[in-house]
Amino acid sequence: MAFDRGGDMTALRSFSRALCALAALTTIACGGDDDAPATDAGTRDSGGASIDAGRDDAGTTPDDAGEVHDDASAADAGSDATTEMPDAGTDAGDTTPIPAPRPILPWSTARTTSPTVTFRWALAEPATGARVEICGDPACVTVIEMQDVDGEELTTLVPPDPLPASRVFYWRLTGRAGTRVGTEQSPIWSFSVHGRATVTVSATWGSTYDLDGDGLAEVLAGAPASSVVRLWRGRAPIGGAPPTPSTEISGATPLQLGTAIANGGDLNGDGLGDLVIAGAENAYAFHGVSGALPAALNVTGASTTLASLGALTPARLAIAGDVDRDGYADLVVGEPSMRRVVLFRGGASGLATTGTPIASGAAGFGRSVAGSCDVNGDGYSDLIVGADEAAFVVLGAASGIGDERITLTPAPSSAGFGASVACAGDVNGDGHPDVIVGAPIDHAAFVYAGNASGVGATAVGAVRKQPGNPGGGVTTSHGDGFGSMVAAAGDVNGDEYGDVVVVAPELVAGVTGFVGYAFVFHGSAGGLPITPAGASTTHPRAFGSTPVENRIATSRLAGDVDGDGIDEVVSGMPFRSGGAGGLQVNQGVQTTGLPLAPVWLIEGGVTTALGTTVAWLWGATWSRGS
Repeated sequence: MAFDRGGDMTALRSFSRALCALAALTTIACGGDDDAPATDAGTRDSGGASIDAGRDDAGTTPDDAGEVHDDASAADAGSDATTEMPDAGTDAGDTTPIPAPRPILPWSTARTTSPTVTFRWALAEPATGARVEICGDPACVTVIEMQDVDGEELTTLVPPDPLPASRVFYWRLTGRAGTRVGTEQSPIWSFSVHGRATVTVSATWGSTYDLDGDGLAEVLAGAPASSVVRLWRGRAPIGGAPPTPSTEISGATPLQLGTAIANGGDLNGDGLGDLVIAGAENAYAFHGVSGALPAALNVTGASTTLASLGALTPARLAIAGDVDRDGYADLVVGEPSMRRVVLFRGGASGLATTGTPIASGAAGFGRSVAGSCDVNGDGYSDLIVGADEAAFVVLGAASGIGDERITLTPAPSSAGFGASVACAGDVNGDGHPDVIVGAPIDHAAFVYAGNASGVGATAVGAVRKQPGNPGGGVTTSHGDGFGSMVAAAGDVNGDEYGDVVVVAPELVAGVTGFVGYAFVFHGSAGGLPITPAGASTTHPRAFGSTPVENRIATSRLAGDVDGDGIDEVVSGMPFRSGGAGGLQVNQGVQTTGLPLAPVWLIEGGVTTALGTTVAWLWGATWSRGS
């Protein structure tokens, strides 16, 4: 059966109900019908298929994906399946504790490229498998699906429950040994489901969190001139007066806190999103905690401090994702003067303070970095690194960084190539996240397609905006430096293709009107167009402002701020209102995308240059020194 999940969530829901009806004739675990009462995780019927994912030893990844012996099963994740899901304690006399498995995939707080999701975990003896629960709430009270699995992997269709617009799901694990089910449970991790139902490639990218577990993304903006970072909570409905910041993170003014923001990522694997904020040369990590969010934080209470990182910029700090697939997100910092990037590993206690250098002979290697992008779908996060007129994808591996580096070939007329890099999300809808690289001297940005081998070396998309040129859908002059910043925009029109945003932040000589634009381009089955040099690409939406002090300098995905299943975009205006700065949030709309008018316009107030950096968060609460 084929589905078009873009714009038609009903079809996938109907399919999930059909699976449940089929399960009634077999013993497959299924659930979560929106017409049925919520299921309590502690009393749910555990009947269902037991799936053997081919595990050999604890802590290793299965080599084979076998088949479920029951031909009516909805999941195909292993061999030697049984059709009975045993309850705890059926092995009389064996009281050996069964440790909880450690979750691995999908990464904590990540986005998927398909509703067909691959779950992976690591076992410790005597466990031989896991009970997997997929839930509709952060406490896992409402269990949508539960399966007992032999081994360390399960691939299953995650239905659009508990609400048609919901994209946020939660999952947890309990260890199994033979017919016994343990009592210790893993941390509950969150992920958000994206992509078309016809896509069966399962990959993850991005990393976000929502502070209070309500499924709404939060927005961050930095004002390094005031050494302040502010946070605004998501809300539904999103309209009305702009919100006031719920939290302010500060440090002594010389720190220039907010120079860079690495958002999301679960550095210590506890299921709560973490945050890294940079000053001029130091970076400060704050771990997630449950409970109320404090109104004020200071860097003196950071969970980890990374010192003497060199002169940081917004492009040189990023959550790397889980590059070694150990269940902990990592951090990458660029050091272009030394032609290297440094990888700081996450762990049960958080970030290591000593990093692993990854060197290159390319001049300026590390001038821009990005991560949280599994381009080949192997479960290891891959790094994107910009250099002087060059860019690379460094594939993740069990050792942390593999030996394979893919050199991205600059397209014609691409001066400045590598000044900015980002994971674009799945722009062409094939299940693999794609890569975007900016070339601001030639006013361009180029897309490279992820694939099973990594990423193609030749650009498959090229978008351009000539400075001051009113072509390509712009009716007034716009800024220079198109490609100075490139970023994912998520899915702003609900078609299940990844969208991108590219910023042209610089002034144009002799132009005093609309300059400093953020341009949004929609993905499609064909990806983005290839625009020849000297032309300007037509765009669905551009944001700019007048006078020139109100120009946009930075823009990126804001996540789903209002919980309607469609992403928003946040843009920073650090020169606004005489230098106080500000930011705007534009709301995604089904089919049409972003409207011109922002739904939030937030002024900097007493800060200086608020909006120099912007970021997005999604998952749970973080606080001081936890």
